[in-house]
Amino acid sequence: MTYQACFGADFDLGFSMASLPVTLVDRSYHNDVCPSFYFELDARYYILYVDFCNPEQRENPDASRYTIVMAINEGDAEYPEIFPDDMEPDLFATDDAAALVQYVASLAKGSASEAH
Repeated sequence: MTYQACFGADFDLGFSMASLPVTLVDRSYHNDVCPSFYFELDARYYILYVDFCNPEQRENPDASRYTIVMAINEGDAEYPEIFPDDMEPDLFATDDAAALVQYVASLAKGSASEAH
């Protein structure tokens, strides 16, 4: 199911997926409180939660709009089943889409640096 099917065609992510140096895979589910996506860098998985722009629409109005957490794959490479790693603290949280893009770019750059 896509985030737009779950949260409405007019749900605004606040950024263009093309602005991120990773491929976001939609993992949104209609019972979730907000859309979520996963991405992979060097066999590490991450989940990006994108909450509503208006804090009053969020389940927790004090929560940040964008949150990135470590994730684990309980499936395999062909059929991934990505879930948050509840043993790890949040990696990043912000309301600023530009800061989100910058953080993901730094993750990807660090990942590329580790590969060389």
